[in-house]
Amino acid sequence: MTPGDRRILIGIIKQRERVAKADAARRSAEILVDFDAQLQREFSFDENEIWSQAVEKANAAVAEASRLIAEECKRLGIPDDFAPSLNLNWRHQGYYNGTKDARAKLRFAAVNRVQAAEKAAKAEIEKQSVTLQEKVLVGALESGEAQGFLASIPTVEQLMPIITIEQVKSLSQIAGGAQ
Repeated sequence: MTPGDRRILIGIIKQRERVAKADAARRSAEILVDFDAQLQREFSFDENEIWSQAVEKANAAVAEASRLIAEECKRLGIPDDFAPSLNLNWRHQGYYNGTKDARAKLRFAAVNRVQAAEKAAKAEIEKQSVTLQEKVLVGALESGEAQGFLASIPTVEQLMPIITIEQVKSLSQIAGGAQ
């Protein structure tokens, strides 16, 4: 592979990386739009038309129950002024606040998950880009010293080893934290 070929390939790889990252951001937006539509379907009962229908049916039930109560009061000889009555007490606002809170919590969780997925996707895109660039450029390395240098670069796992509970406890004790 010529040096010109390598430059062109590296340029293409970097362009693809940029496009893939932009696609990841676009995909995040699409996922959230889809999730919002799912929320809308999940809470569709909370629409004004639905509530209006529910109130209408409840009013009809109250009217029927009131009629039956009036008939029974008449049969028992209870004067109209002293007869019990029914009223519809609708607590839509409190319920609405509950569904609003549930929606907000679900959306917050979805946004966090989508952001984490986008970060992971972008990290993987960068990793693949570097791997491809390395494959293009490693072929140009002629000395064993140069290739040895590449092999000596530590991995993330080497730089960030797993920590143990004992290590954290000892750090807490050193810092004067909880024991």
